[in-house]
Amino acid sequence: MRRNDAAPAAPASSKKKMLVLGGIGVVAVGGAAYFLLSPSSASAQAPSLPSGPTVDPRVAKEAECAALQASLAQLRSQPTPDAANMLRLEARVRTCITEARQMGATIAASESHLSDGDASYAQIEGWWNEYKATSDHDPLKRNNTRQSILTAGTALAATYSAAITQSTSNESTKLVAKSILRALDSAVTRRLCFLSNERGCGTFASNEDQPDAKAAQEQSRVIAPLVEAYMQAVTKVGGPRRAIALADGEQFLSILLRSCTFLKGYIDGQWAHYRATEWSDALKRNNTRQSILADGRTLLACLQNVWASAYSFGSITSMRAVGTLTLAALNASIDRWRGFFMNEPGCGTFASNEDQPDVKAAQEMSSTTAPLMAAYAHFARTLSTRGVADAYDLLVTAKLRICAVLKNYVDGQFSHYKATEWSDALKRNNTRQSILATGASLAACLREALSFAQSSGNRGLVRPIAALAEQALNSAIQRKICYLYDQAGCGRFGVNEDHGNDKAAQEQDRVIGPLVSVYKQAVVFDKANAQVETPLVRALLAEISTAKNFIDSQYGNLKATDYSDSVKRNNIRGSMVQAGQRMVSLLRDMQPTTAAGRALARSAAQAALTKSRERETCYRAGAGGCDRQWGTWTEPSGGEKADQERDTIGNPLAALLADTSKTGLGGLGADDEILGMSPLAWGVAVGVLGGAYALGMFDRKTVRQNRRRSSRRQRAA
Repeated sequence: MRRNDAAPAAPASSKKKMLVLGGIGVVAVGGAAYFLLSPSSASAQAPSLPSGPTVDPRVAKEAECAALQASLAQLRSQPTPDAANMLRLEARVRTCITEARQMGATIAASESHLSDGDASYAQIEGWWNEYKATSDHDPLKRNNTRQSILTAGTALAATYSAAITQSTSNESTKLVAKSILRALDSAVTRRLCFLSNERGCGTFASNEDQPDAKAAQEQSRVIAPLVEAYMQAVTKVGGPRRAIALADGEQFLSILLRSCTFLKGYIDGQWAHYRATEWSDALKRNNTRQSILADGRTLLACLQNVWASAYSFGSITSMRAVGTLTLAALNASIDRWRGFFMNEPGCGTFASNEDQPDVKAAQEMSSTTAPLMAAYAHFARTLSTRGVADAYDLLVTAKLRICAVLKNYVDGQFSHYKATEWSDALKRNNTRQSILATGASLAACLREALSFAQSSGNRGLVRPIAALAEQALNSAIQRKICYLYDQAGCGRFGVNEDHGNDKAAQEQDRVIGPLVSVYKQAVVFDKANAQVETPLVRALLAEISTAKNFIDSQYGNLKATDYSDSVKRNNIRGSMVQAGQRMVSLLRDMQPTTAAGRALARSAAQAALTKSRERETCYRAGAGGCDRQWGTWTEPSGGEKADQERDTIGNPLAALLADTSKTGLGGLGADDEILGMSPLAWGVAVGVLGGAYALGMFDRKTVRQNRRRSSRRQRAA
């Protein structure tokens, strides 16, 4: 404050008087007045009062203005300041500063600029109320009023910027920042009013700009300059990390997030509008959907920008708020994608005036769903490092929603395939190709969900992924079995479809293999769970069990087929050998890594080996149904069939059971058994078999005699 070096002495008879007006204590000393904060505003720092027997009126006016500004700062610091009181106090500050200038008192430049800015803000608010109250039929007045708002808004940002430049303390800078945030909030309100076409903000005919154009003008001419001025204040107080405490950074971030929140709600409304629109109005439906896609991209950019600001400010509160809104937008986008993908009510296509549902689903996924998923994954990585333990949980849940839709679609398409007439090979082929493509997408979806779960470090998130992968794998294996064994609806008519073996191979390569790979990754991550691999092994054993049952059934058919029908007998046994080789290959490829999984696989291999040895014994002994017609060489001899059974099925299974490496099913301890016998019992059995062979129980002469007896018994029968 400026003081006169020589002040006149006050009369000795001076009396002191004091009265309180609006929170400002006015102390009269002679002809001068001092302004003090009332007790209700004691938290604000009152300016020092002039002392001495006489006071210069200019010094008193400076003190009055400083006291008013301190009271205004206190009012603005309240969580919900009274707007009417604030406007009255701002008017008194402006009046005081004007009077002080007229008196020649010294007023800080930043305070002067702030006062001018607040005056402009008050005028803009008045114009805005006037604009909304003006009839749509008076476009000239509406246009002029809105242009005044835009021009004054640009100037307002410049005025506040000047105030920040002239500010000499963090407290005065924070005061300017509060004024900027208030003006920014109002500007955002105007922009959203235009975008949502609220009452008083719309456009009548073509005499005014369209709402989106008005919103864009508000953004470029007012909002952007105000944001720039606010960031100048942030820099002034020491950068973004100090802005939360010194420049009301949380309020700034919440104002920015308002636009994102509005966009998300607007898109939801447009979606409801789209589904309610008649099929016949394809133009309107197309325009609405294109608007949804465009606004989805805008929403993504908005969320990323606010996130970047929140991250630079170090605000975990705002980062969580952005993450929550992003996740809500993601789930809404998944709902739209599912609606198109599954052809839900209101989402289909009538004739060719709209894109087909699969095209619309692909556009939603690529334009909105996938980018939002990637954005939230980035946010979750940061949040998890900031102590937000559940950052990944909802992301995995959202991803699994997509995977579940894909799985249900594939199941429905397979039922559709089996119900389609054989003669409609084109439809059957298209349906099956759709199953393969979607099955591959399902495996990729689960793999990405698993990567999110692994990033979280939470093993619990892996288990629902593994459960869905198991369900998908079971379904895929049943499809493969259906093709392999020509079950109902899975065969073909003529050559218009691929052979069952080819269809099974395609299912294996494009769906089953990738699904197994995903599940095995889950096993590695959740290795603390002793039973984690059990569902996978059980799923894979379904095909092995089917092959074993098929072989057992065919073996019964072989024994029941007359020796004279050698062609049929050869075909039956050929299918048995083929199924046995496939069974061995499946067991070899399984490679379980846990004790529980290995035990299940070993049990299945032991059961298959038992049956194989029974067949080998039957062939070699020439028992009933296992021999061939005597004198006819169109069927292999019993010894040849036994050797083939041993070499292609029996011995490979035994080798797997003996193999203790990770590719085998061995690793037996002293108490483990093969076919119900301990290793010691197996040694005794081998010795007995060797002795039996030495005694001639299995020499060629004995075998030939057994075959002749069998043949004579059949002829006699």
